[in-house]
Amino acid sequence: MTSVKHARVSLLTVGAFCCCACGSAAPEQGEGKRAADTSIASAPVEPRCAPSREHFTDLGSLDPVQDVSVGMALNDRGTVVGYSYAPISPSEPTVHVFRWTPDTGMMDLGGGIFPTGVNDQDEIVGNSAKSGGLMQAVLWDAENGFHELGTLGGWDSYVRSINNRGQVVGEARDATQKRRPFIWEAKTGMVALEMPETDTVELNDINDFGIVVGSWSRSGNAAVPFKWTKEDGAVELDRLGSWGGSAFSINNNGEIVGFVMIDNVPVGVKWTACGAVRVPPPACVVDALPRAINDQGVMVGDNSFHPWQLPPYSTTYSAVRWDPTLEASVIPLQASSSTAEKVNNCGDVKGSRFMENKPHAYLWHPERAAQ
Repeated sequence: MTSVKHARVSLLTVGAFCCCACGSAAPEQGEGKRAADTSIASAPVEPRCAPSREHFTDLGSLDPVQDVSVGMALNDRGTVVGYSYAPISPSEPTVHVFRWTPDTGMMDLGGGIFPTGVNDQDEIVGNSAKSGGLMQAVLWDAENGFHELGTLGGWDSYVRSINNRGQVVGEARDATQKRRPFIWEAKTGMVALEMPETDTVELNDINDFGIVVGSWSRSGNAAVPFKWTKEDGAVELDRLGSWGGSAFSINNNGEIVGFVMIDNVPVGVKWTACGAVRVPPPACVVDALPRAINDQGVMVGDNSFHPWQLPPYSTTYSAVRWDPTLEASVIPLQASSSTAEKVNNCGDVKGSRFMENKPHAYLWHPERAAQ
């Protein structure tokens, strides 16, 4: 995806009002049905969101010399996880996981692991670097620290997301060394998803009802977006006549955000019970794509496919927020460049802001009245 040409796109917003009308439907009424075993899951609880003025907090870094931090995930408690350089010695910096909370600030959880998700129980998932370029999916909790989730019988595994039920999704090699998608949970361990035969699969997100979204490619064709439920299996999403794309995020109302490729340009999309709707970027930001959506329908994103890449950086990015009506605005972060990758149910946004070509993780808070 890094070779995609960036060009200005005139995006149609026809259907936005339908999107608003249907977007709040329950999962069984909207974009996907609940998985068959979701009766054991409690209904999502509205977070207690403290009143705030609009402002952001720079989360700092673990090492003032390297002075780099990248936020990777955010939960409704305001916990941010990511990675930062921490030196083994002055000449040998290494990547360490951090966990940041308003009470503790940035805490070092150890080196060699790239975090990818955190749930409201502060369970963290990520990937531990192994020899030979292999990765191993791991989970962290306050009682046990990091522990490996295993594989499907092969060399390695890779995790991308965790929900509030403790379900983890990613890909792992089986005994034939083929990479297959999986769901992991404590009671079952790692279980391969039953899906059509594909060349590659990426599972990007799972909501609290066990609905999974991502992308797959088959027979050498481009990757396309899909969703998966226990009842219906994998179903491709509407690509608006395009040749490829991916689904990045799904909320607990079944609303999905991602992108499709139209005329070799990435175009943001929101999928709801009404179908697929193009997501318009702000007038001043070309090719901004939504990366995450919360349960209120607020979306965030930016105009970079890979905001987690290590420095140096050469492209200017802009963090963008969309309200539930698809009205877009740039998030003011007082930085030369910025990204936005996660938004929680309080409307707080996590991303990275760049100062002197180095990223710092931030947490942005909207104007919010007392509840």
